[in-house]
Amino acid sequence: MSRAKTGETHPEKADEWKRLAEQHGVLYRNIHDLEVLDSASRIKNPQFFALRVLWQVQKLFPLASELCDRETFDDAKEFLREWRSWNAYLEDIKGRAGSSSLRTVKDIGAFSSALYYQMRAYSSPRVKVLGPAVTKVMPSPGPEVSAVPTDSGIYKRTRSQKPILNSPGDPVTPTPMSRSQKEKQPFSMKEFDAVVADMEESSSDETPQGYKVARYPETPARPAEILASRDEQIVNTALLLFLDNVTIYHQDVRAEISSSPRWTSERLQLKCGKWEAWTDGFLQLGRDGSKARAILEVKPFVRKVNSLAIQRQESAQMAAWIYQSPGEHFSVPGKEGPCFRRLLVSQDACEIYMTIAEYDSAYIDYIHGKEEATSGEPSFLTMHQYGPWKTMNHEEMENLGFLILAFSLQQIRNDLT
Repeated sequence: MSRAKTGETHPEKADEWKRLAEQHGVLYRNIHDLEVLDSASRIKNPQFFALRVLWQVQKLFPLASELCDRETFDDAKEFLREWRSWNAYLEDIKGRAGSSSLRTVKDIGAFSSALYYQMRAYSSPRVKVLGPAVTKVMPSPGPEVSAVPTDSGIYKRTRSQKPILNSPGDPVTPTPMSRSQKEKQPFSMKEFDAVVADMEESSSDETPQGYKVARYPETPARPAEILASRDEQIVNTALLLFLDNVTIYHQDVRAEISSSPRWTSERLQLKCGKWEAWTDGFLQLGRDGSKARAILEVKPFVRKVNSLAIQRQESAQMAAWIYQSPGEHFSVPGKEGPCFRRLLVSQDACEIYMTIAEYDSAYIDYIHGKEEATSGEPSFLTMHQYGPWKTMNHEEMENLGFLILAFSLQQIRNDLT
């Protein structure tokens, strides 16, 4: 089983899931039949098991054949190994030898900005927020309860006037705010730095060494999500710059610029019945940019801080994506079969993960609430988690670059055939 810091586990196999699903009363219940659906970062056992998700944590490197064919992978390796800027980027990381110092970034060409933001993500305070914050995956408002953004960007229920909040320690991913809402934010960067400077070291056994706990008064001017949000934007920028730089200079991408894959920070809103999910970006494909071939998720802290909650949130995002866009899976030549695949790329502080989701047509029927898919032999969404690739390890980042470029090129070649 996939273990979390609390000792709780995710099932890896069907028989494990059946035992737990029966224990929580959802063995023959569809996710859409549950009376209460929490936001994904607060997801409780019955709701999670009703999603029918298995988690399998895999080794780091044997991944290429799951993302692309051999020819495409070799093409990606050859291109990057002959690219001066890519080699300068890896040499710079190697020279730092894991140092957290944010010393001046040299001019290494295309990857200068990516390296700068990866260094900022690596050296930022590891903040574990102990306060309420808005999750990016939440129940969709029902007919009697509507979600309305306040001036601070927090969504509240108009009937009960109670905000939708996370419990302490939950992964923090603020809901996107409009420009006018952001302009009304009274919390300045100067105040933010003062809060970070006043952080106290936590002695809690649940806080990994080197992590700090934010303790500050809960006021409208200092909403809890601000602390994590600032670091999360740094991590998001670091990931997007790396993905873009690895991809956009290849001749095949430039040759098909109108329909080439673009890693974008544009957030996807994914709706699935009673809940909706927001991503931190996605791999956009098609002349009108209407196709998604991968989704992105970032966190300002490493996964071990709350791996169970992060994986459950990612499960809900993937299920919602399948529900909303059943045809947006990717394929690998020679590996066509009854299983469909989708890719999730995550960066948690200075660690990057790639998760391949596998499922079949029966799971598509299930997530759409078809009765026969609920009562028969269960089908599953299996999340194969690979990683982490550490951003300050040059060998791991070299391997990750090969995989990202190869996957992107494979999407072009599949789209053209």
